[in-house]
Amino acid sequence: MINKIIFEQATSAHKEVIFSWLQEPHVQEFWDNTQDHKEDILNFLEGRTRPSTYCDGKYIYWIAHACGKPYAMLMTIQETIKDDIGELKHSHLSKTGNTYGLDYMIGNIRYFGKGYGAQTLVEFIEFFRNEFDEKADTFFIDPMIDNPRAKRVYEKAGFKHIADFIMGGDCSGLKKPHHLLIKKLKSTVTIQPASIDAYPMIQNMARFYVYDLSKECGHTSVDWCLPTDGLFESFSFKNYFEEDSRKAYLVNVYEDVAGFVLLNQATTSEDSDWNMGEFFILGRYQGCGIGKMTAEKVWHRHPGKWEVSVIPENTSALKFWESVIKKFTHGHFTKEMKLIDFDKQQPKRIIFRFDSSEVK
Repeated sequence: MINKIIFEQATSAHKEVIFSWLQEPHVQEFWDNTQDHKEDILNFLEGRTRPSTYCDGKYIYWIAHACGKPYAMLMTIQETIKDDIGELKHSHLSKTGNTYGLDYMIGNIRYFGKGYGAQTLVEFIEFFRNEFDEKADTFFIDPMIDNPRAKRVYEKAGFKHIADFIMGGDCSGLKKPHHLLIKKLKSTVTIQPASIDAYPMIQNMARFYVYDLSKECGHTSVDWCLPTDGLFESFSFKNYFEEDSRKAYLVNVYEDVAGFVLLNQATTSEDSDWNMGEFFILGRYQGCGIGKMTAEKVWHRHPGKWEVSVIPENTSALKFWESVIKKFTHGHFTKEMKLIDFDKQQPKRIIFRFDSSEVK
């Protein structure tokens, strides 16, 4: 049975135990034991009172305790597009939150073989998001290829092997092959009822909404053509803030606005309750699951019979909605082509219909 694990930032009180761990053969086999790294640990323990030559002093060191005793050390560093971490890691940085590099060692060998390996990582990541950075939704870890035991532990903790690479930089693993494993967690997505004060922002975002539509629908209607002044325009959404039969929501990823959702009851069937009037996710957040989470939150918030209407030429939207609705309803939906009367230039629509109240 694994005892409750407690985490805290390393302090000078941990100096003796940390450096005793660094002398252990099982630690020296794979841990970075360069002098620069040791000096960086000391620098951190002393409150970072001087510049560091080891990754610019950006690492934070953590101690894990079980049964009131320290048994492991973890180190974290925020990874950004500005950092010299290589194209592979750059391509997997979080699009929605923050990315952290992680390293880890169990210093006390008596904790081996007792289930602490993977569980320490699982609980540390939860602790880190709750106590240090709620936007941390992507974690990198990169053991050497000749350390298969570490790879197994990391995979058990939910990390996925992405690729292999040759380590650069100034560390003990320099020019050696490493695995890159990544753990991605769901971003925090909320939908917030939008007041009339949010109307100008939503109307301005609609320019980009129309621009996105123009990529696939630009040849079907003058509505999607580039205006002479270069500024895309949308029809007014103000009625979504004035009529009781309509709803407006801002989409937030963490505390940042990521798009909007506008609902109406202009359905093609009399027994339908809601229509997904307008749905827009900013480009930064597209392609990473935010749209799916947003749609599901809307459908759960308004249980009932739904319609989602899509212009046939908008192939990417068709692919998105069919995939999301199929997964949400477990395949219990209908799809048909209909003629609508509220858009004379593009009267054809593909209508998805389903009942969100039946989805648990």
